Amino acid sequence: RPPMTQNTSSYVKNLPGAIVLSFLCMLCVLLAGSLTSGIAQALFPLGYFLRFLVYAGLTFLSVRKLCHMSGLILPECRITSFRLSFLSVFWAVLLPVFLFAAACMGSRGSWQVCSRLTKEHLANLFYSLFYTGICSGLVEEAAFRGYMLSLCERRLGKAGAFLVPTFFFVLPHVYGSGGDFTVLASRILLYVSLCALFTLVTFHDNSIWGAVLIHASWDIFAAGDRIVSVSLEPETGVFFTYVLESEPYIMAASPAAGAFLGAAAVIFCCLVTAAVLKGRRKPDICGKSSISS
Repeated sequence: RPPMTQNTSSYVKNLPGAIVLSFLCMLCVLLAGSLTSGIAQALFPLGYFLRFLVYAGLTFLSVRKLCHMSGLILPECRITSFRLSFLSVFWAVLLPVFLFAAACMGSRGSWQVCSRLTKEHLANLFYSLFYTGICSGLVEEAAFRGYMLSLCERRLGKAGAFLVPTFFFVLPHVYGSGGDFTVLASRILLYVSLCALFTLVTFHDNSIWGAVLIHASWDIFAAGDRIVSVSLEPETGVFFTYVLESEPYIMAASPAAGAFLGAAAVIFCCLVTAAVLKGRRKPDICGKSSISS
């Protein structure tokens, strides 16, 4: 189904409903996450995986119910069979590599690899994969770039499809950032730019799976430090630690520098993805644009 034709009156008419349903979707995700958080401690470390299954299942049921309430079906929300594009895989690999290089800028170091697996290593592995990385990527993208994006695209157009899900995505992620305005601004910019990248990749792939992969990769390798870490001292429980010889530029800068740097990297990815999307549109013989295969 094509999105509704938008004008000012229809936009004003559709906005409250889109906001209420989007808020309800965000609330379902937060409640499901809160209710299932205790499962992670039940069967250590498999509790993290069990929690992932229950959390993802509850989110899927909630999204399907909201789709039914909104007159949508899952494929219309780009919740499709598993498929990935080269572009999404490229960004999922490149972003953590770029941020690693930036974090080490101004200092040399050496790798420390764990010599034997401990209980702490297993806990960090399962936590990174099933409590944050894959879990957050799948659950949040199904809700925000799946249901919310399609709901708002149909009712509010492309601009609303980005702005409304982005607002509800950023809000819980920056809550509790403290009173430092620079840190808060840097985190808002970072999460808005991530939303833009996830949205563009979802439009490019016509599926949420590329955004799921990038989101999971970001949480595991860029935001997380339980599998790969950059540090001034060796860390226990981490599989790979790059031990720096001196304080790098990014650590010597303000606390917000890392978030601003991450946002700059993500914005670059957004610009390239937008250019790829624009390049897929070719004028037909009548002068209209069509999507190339």
